[in-house]
Amino acid sequence: KKMGVDVSSLTDDSPLFSSGLVDYFGMVELITFLEATAGIRIDAMDVAMENIDTLRSILAFVEEKSPR
Repeated sequence: KKMGVDVSSLTDDSPLFSSGLVDYFGMVELITFLEATAGIRIDAMDVAMENIDTLRSILAFVEEKSPR
């Protein structure tokens, strides 16, 4: 368990933000982490639930934003 969450129960499609599992501060931390590790720039317009609510959507979003 991490932060009171059984992480083994999470799937690629588990809602992170819309379920309240991750809050605004966690979102900011995630965006900072993605920018630093993936070498991408995330604009305010990119911060939408369809891009960051699940592990699957985060991975697809990073792949889309990554330089080819």
